[in-house]
Amino acid sequence: MTPLLYRLLHPKSPNPSPGGSPREPDGCSRVFWIGMFLVALIFGFLFWYFEVR
Repeated sequence: MTPLLYRLLHPKSPNPSPGGSPREPDGCSRVFWIGMFLVALIFGFLFWYFEVR
């Protein structure tokens, strides 16, 4: 789980530059997808928690 989260937070860019690409097309969408992933994870955990009890 941790390597997957690390890969989501630090994706490998084809041309890594020290300052980062100034015209990153999916900067906001990456944050959006990370947020959606966390929300889905929380809902999945709650569903599992209440189903097991």
